[in-house]
Amino acid sequence: MAYHLVSIGISAYSNPENTLDFPDADAGELSAIMRHSLGNELAYDVLLRDSEATQIGIRTALGADELKKASASDTLIVYYSWHGALVQNGGVAEAYLAPYDVSGNIAVSGVSTSEIKTLLDDLKHGNKIMLLDCCYSGGANAKSITHVKHKDLTNIKAFQNQKMLAPKSGQENSQSHINQQAQHKERAKRTVIAEGNRREVQW
Repeated sequence: MAYHLVSIGISAYSNPENTLDFPDADAGELSAIMRHSLGNELAYDVLLRDSEATQIGIRTALGADELKKASASDTLIVYYSWHGALVQNGGVAEAYLAPYDVSGNIAVSGVSTSEIKTLLDDLKHGNKIMLLDCCYSGGANAKSITHVKHKDLTNIKAFQNQKMLAPKSGQENSQSHINQQAQHKERAKRTVIAEGNRREVQW
């Protein structure tokens, strides 16, 4: 059994107008938590921050040969923290993630959630977990993810006894494995995919 992690956070974009404060630090902290929790079981640990997280860099990290050699006993964790947007494709709204080098046309320069799903579908990991920490992350269920079914993550070592993000005020004793402060005007969702299923925590 092995764990594979791809952690991506973008605070400083090629266009300074897109600058954010904490995503690069969040991605680095998650990587550190996983290394501490899993030790040698973390066989693949890729951290992309700021200028490293280009469209090509992200595709390369998710298409690496190391990941393609995985088996059903392995677990893949993918974390994204940066800008996101909704794009209308044929009348259907789809969530896109904005890499470091995103241009004005995110449908061309971004990374769609359906593309990510295709990349992950090609991998043989028994557990596949995606954490989306971005605007419009809930839009991932518009096209790329279907057939919602609850999956308990308590049996996955990487998430045992870990407080990965600060809980909302008044929920400090929550037993949720993933807590998020909704910092945007739109309703924020954090989507978790595990073994082809999905669990949502919504505010």
